[in-house]
Amino acid sequence: MLDLATNNPIETLRLYAAALSLGLLHSEDLPTIADRALSDGVYSDSLAELANTANPMMSEVGPLFRAAFAELGIGPMPRKDAAWLLTRRCVQLLLDESRPPRQTLTVLRMIVDAARDVLPDFEYCGSGLDVGRLYAYSWSYDEPNENCFEGRIITSEVKRHAILDHNTRMEAREWLERHP
Repeated sequence: MLDLATNNPIETLRLYAAALSLGLLHSEDLPTIADRALSDGVYSDSLAELANTANPMMSEVGPLFRAAFAELGIGPMPRKDAAWLLTRRCVQLLLDESRPPRQTLTVLRMIVDAARDVLPDFEYCGSGLDVGRLYAYSWSYDEPNENCFEGRIITSEVKRHAILDHNTRMEAREWLERHP
């Protein structure tokens, strides 16, 4: 399941609504999300019903999830807006030093791929959301032959990943400056 949680449970639900609109959630994720929202003090009848769903099927839990949003005043979100909202959250999460960026970059790549119909790549992968460098860094973690940095050969995977982590966080800061 995507970890998009914030300190604000309604904002967290908005992020999950965005993820649902891009097709990034699975039916088994929805009861867990509902349960977490209830635990955080957010209540709606549909959330309560959703949290108690034993064998979730999207045809059943999808409408319940959308009903919960309506009960909580969270309106439907256009796919383009959903992609930008989720991208901003991912970029914010990349700055969290306690989290390795690799998993968040994978989620960001999923967002780019899911939103290509409304935010196409113009020059390079990820350009529709201005995350081309971050998209490239996400692939670099899996490329063992990318072992040169600033003219020197990196022989340690640990050191190479530390450099990628640093560069990813620098680009995340720059993205937030470009998109305040």
